[in-house]
Amino acid sequence: MASENHPLRIGFFGGSFDPLHNGHLMLVDEALRSGKLDKLLLCPAFHAPLRSEKPLLSGEQRLEMVRSLCAELPELEGFDYEIRQARTCYTYETLLEVRRIHPGARLHLLIGNDQFQKLDQWKFNRELLQIAHLLVFSRDRTEPVPPLGIDPLPHTVMNNPLVPISSTEIRRRLLAGQSVSELVPPVIHEKLKTMTFEQTTSL
Repeated sequence: MASENHPLRIGFFGGSFDPLHNGHLMLVDEALRSGKLDKLLLCPAFHAPLRSEKPLLSGEQRLEMVRSLCAELPELEGFDYEIRQARTCYTYETLLEVRRIHPGARLHLLIGNDQFQKLDQWKFNRELLQIAHLLVFSRDRTEPVPPLGIDPLPHTVMNNPLVPISSTEIRRRLLAGQSVSELVPPVIHEKLKTMTFEQTTSL
């Protein structure tokens, strides 16, 4: 609960979510149970900057899935900024929009160990670190290796509860008409059953 002495603590979790799967849900659950956040924003990317392949699902389809999941968890909120922009957005830009909507909030960026190690490739990485604290999900809470040339790196190491789930395998199954029921939350599975898909190509 936010107050004058305790600013709203907002987590931000961005990604392609192509589609949202149980690995994402487990990370979300871990972040919310940590007690570090009052609210968690899920933001599907129109097109992730470091991803070469076009998403299988459209931006609107992925946003629809995010909103369906958020409807079941009151601490979650779908954030549609990047889908509305209909272009590649850098995380720093999107976090500035979060700050505009929630002035005075403390921002926490959820990031996996793999992306943490690529932070030197992110645009505006130093500016980002000035406005957001990193929650780095690392297996067994092992201290992640920071990228070279970026110091200091304000971060908290979180336990990564993710089981190995491949988004690529989920997309392959969807294109083949095979079931993904054991890999995605039930509400997402129901949404996927109503959607059609097209083969992706590289940009």
